[in-house]
Amino acid sequence: MEDLAVKQKRFKEKIEMLVNQNKLLEARQLVEAYDQMVPEDIDIYAIKGVMAMMEGNMKEGLAAIEKGLQIDPDHIDLLYNKAYLYTQVGEYKQSYGTYKRVLELTDEQPLRQEINQKLKQIEKIDRSVHFTGKLSLLAAVQGTPGAVIDFMAEWLSEFGFTLLKSIAADVTLDTKRIKNCLILYDLNPQQMQPAYRKKYPDIDNARYFLRESLQKVLLEQFGKEGADCFCYTKNEREAKQIMDILLGEKKQAVLNRMQAIEEAYSTQYPVLRLFDGFKHRAKIELVRYKGGLAVKKTFKPGNEKYLEREKFACGTLSKTIPYIPPMLDCGKNYIMMPYYKNVLDKSLKVKKRILVTHIMDIADFLKRLYEAGYFHADMHPGNFIYTKQEGLKVIDFEYLQPYEKKPATFAQSWDIVGCPKDFQGDRPNYVGKNLHQVYDRLWVKHTGYNLGQIAQLGARGKYEMDDPEINKALELLHDAKKSGKSYNGCLYESAYHSLTLKGYYFRGQREPNLRLQNFGYDFSQKTVLDLGCNAGGMLHALAHKIKRGIGLDYDFRLIRAANAIKAVNQCPNLYFYQFDLEKEDLASVKKLLGPESHGVDICFLLSICVWIKNWRQVIAFIASISNHLLFEANGTPGQQRQQIQELERHFYHVDLIEKESLDDPNSSQRQLIFCRS
Repeated sequence: MEDLAVKQKRFKEKIEMLVNQNKLLEARQLVEAYDQMVPEDIDIYAIKGVMAMMEGNMKEGLAAIEKGLQIDPDHIDLLYNKAYLYTQVGEYKQSYGTYKRVLELTDEQPLRQEINQKLKQIEKIDRSVHFTGKLSLLAAVQGTPGAVIDFMAEWLSEFGFTLLKSIAADVTLDTKRIKNCLILYDLNPQQMQPAYRKKYPDIDNARYFLRESLQKVLLEQFGKEGADCFCYTKNEREAKQIMDILLGEKKQAVLNRMQAIEEAYSTQYPVLRLFDGFKHRAKIELVRYKGGLAVKKTFKPGNEKYLEREKFACGTLSKTIPYIPPMLDCGKNYIMMPYYKNVLDKSLKVKKRILVTHIMDIADFLKRLYEAGYFHADMHPGNFIYTKQEGLKVIDFEYLQPYEKKPATFAQSWDIVGCPKDFQGDRPNYVGKNLHQVYDRLWVKHTGYNLGQIAQLGARGKYEMDDPEINKALELLHDAKKSGKSYNGCLYESAYHSLTLKGYYFRGQREPNLRLQNFGYDFSQKTVLDLGCNAGGMLHALAHKIKRGIGLDYDFRLIRAANAIKAVNQCPNLYFYQFDLEKEDLASVKKLLGPESHGVDICFLLSICVWIKNWRQVIAFIASISNHLLFEANGTPGQQRQQIQELERHFYHVDLIEKESLDDPNSSQRQLIFCRS
């Protein structure tokens, strides 16, 4: 191995000597030979880059350097050569940033001095190099109506571009005669991913591809002529070249405005993190503030009304709606709020469980906001955060607006049903149709409920622990959680099943109404037997429909809680008994159906089989007393297959209703099945 290393070193030294002597043809031949011997040697990529630059092929040189940086992003020689190459082609901002990166990586004083000198030279050539934003230019072709140009300017502003200047023009760009140019500044450009950078080497901001969305919107609004009405610069260098032609010495005013915008947008506090997000209107940073941490939201020029809404929400509404964070500080273009360590970011499973557990808090926030006369207009799960200390909090009030005429009921509020079609106020920017439906689907994905269902849950509001009967039932449910079983719903207010007590909603691990929503069976005036009923949640949910409900469970604590709930909700048609399916004679179940019973219309056996040894006998018994069974398979995939095979032995029709138990945020690995004889 040492001999190979020596050989490689001598080979590279000879190549470097030939390059220094400008014998590039001989050097290339040696490089090709070396590539055969040692493919993907990072030093050779650096040499290839230098050779390409010496031959004037800057694109090839940059490509070679980028390949090397994919192997080692912090390779100092490659970064230095990349910065030098950018300088040669006039990409001063990229050159400046790359030299800065080399300074971060090297301690060699001669190299640091050399780079600092280069940075000063670049600053003299282009004083905008230290700006974080990027310049671009959209040009409207001849014949474009003024209404279309105004629409494009407004659309780009909605997506976070600052309009520096709009000027009439009569030039040719991309073979098209130009009527008007919009000079734009993007304070939050996006890095090109390596694959895209390779495919589109001339593009310096990934937000360039928003042009495709703009074309789509213009096509919908103005037809084919609208979609073909503009050209867009690929990079900042191209934009500056065109700006030089159009403005000459007057471009200085534009550069001055860029500098003022950058200075106003900068943060004077120590920044620990820039939060992810669209950044269309503002950037959000985690900063050190008065000995602690805070969140600073800084708005771009032209977005002052959105900032004022944030200030009003956090400064005023937070005093009466505790879900809204308070305002710590504010300025002309920013607001400061407390930092909450968001538990919802841990995983999708954690997020689902917490949002479901706190569904009444979500409903309560929406109702309080409606009662105050406002709507949020951007009500999706991503705008909720949660901490163990502070509980649920709501963020992002840029679109908060008052009702001109408040809807008659909470269920009709615009956060629940969406803004009217003729609404002329501000809405979140969205490329597509019916954003409210998108939000509804997100709520279903994360909680199982759509916004209309959330409003129904919160119709009466949150329970304030002021009813002795409800308190007693909740106390018994809490006692039943001590069983230690995985189905005890210990993480939830009403244990395993969600419940309604005197109109107040209490979320459990499982949601009976969601569990049944795709089951088309008519329960009207039916007799239902639930074997393994827990605290009777399924029967409580159906009490207003069925003729008679009988629930059996082996745990006396659950039966005691079930009867307490029955008493609170005044449901005389429900009956709950302690019964052990494994230890007692199954035939004796018939005695519990009552003397007036004419049989059982439908049985429930839901997520029970994995917990009892005699589950096959239980299925056979059910088939002997009823023609209908609603069954939920549980356990491993193999166990569930065995359960379904047993169902097929006793029932003629075994139909899959749900592939997953999506009502349970903890686990969805259960199948809901309807069996008929």
